[in-house]
Amino acid sequence: MKKNKRRLIIFFECLNCFNFAATFIGDIGDTWSTWQDFIFWLQTQNLISKNDWLTKILLFLILIILIAIIGFVAKKLIEGHENENFLKDGIPKFVKHT
Repeated sequence: MKKNKRRLIIFFECLNCFNFAATFIGDIGDTWSTWQDFIFWLQTQNLISKNDWLTKILLFLILIILIAIIGFVAKKLIEGHENENFLKDGIPKFVKHT
C-alpha cells in the first residue's frame, strides 16, 4: 500500500512539474506553433519525411519530457532560492535585525 501511495505521489509531482513548466514557458499555443515550425524545418532539411508519424510522435514525447525536466529544475531552483534567502518567519536574511 505504501509503494502505491508513493508512486501516486511521484506521478502527481511529475504532473505538477509539467504544469509548472508549461506555465513557466508560456502559452501552450505558442509552444505548439513553435513545435510545428520545428517539424517543418526538419522536413525541409530532409531529416524526416512528411508522412513519418512515428518520428513526429517520438519527437513530441521528447518535447514533453524536456518541458517536464525544465519545470522540475525551475521549481527546485525557485524553492531552493526561497529557502536559502528567507528565515522561518519570512524575514529576508539580508535585513539587519535590531
